[in-house]
Amino acid sequence: MFKANKKPDHGAYIVGTRIDEKAYDSMLSLMGAAGYEDVSTFVRSAVLTKCQDIASGMADLYETRVTDNKRSKYSPVSYSKLLTN
Repeated sequence: MFKANKKPDHGAYIVGTRIDEKAYDSMLSLMGAAGYEDVSTFVRSAVLTKCQDIASGMADLYETRVTDNKRSKYSPVSYSKLLTN
């Protein structure tokens, strides 16, 4: 089960996490190199990008399943035909 710590604030949520000091310092230098001016902007962008990647992957998965299903020679059993025989 997925659990998230969140706090509603003016129609949005504040999401928090912990990260160790070395990772945080590395993150700050990478954020600065990428042109981010603050941590909030970076985290918001990272979360949205990751969610977009997941959604895109799922859409590709379902598109592949639909395409494969259209090519399949399998046809479902017709229950009305079974009842009349």
